[in-house]
Amino acid sequence: MDVSTGKMIAGALALLPLLGVAYGLSNIFSSLFKATAQNPVAKDSMSNMAVIGAGLLESVALLAFVIAILIVI
Repeated sequence: MDVSTGKMIAGALALLPLLGVAYGLSNIFSSLFKATAQNPVAKDSMSNMAVIGAGLLESVALLAFVIAILIVI
């Protein structure tokens, strides 16, 4: 196996956490929509927490992307 092929495979494997991020984001916002439908009064506090959680998940996605780029370079 060539070194560049190994780098590409390692870079692709480094992007696997993005699947977990996508699942987490869908779970956060589906739960937010359900909770908002059941209790519309608490929408503001729930949406603030959902945005904070989404931001934390996106930071994991960005970290995985940067690591994948560093592996490939």
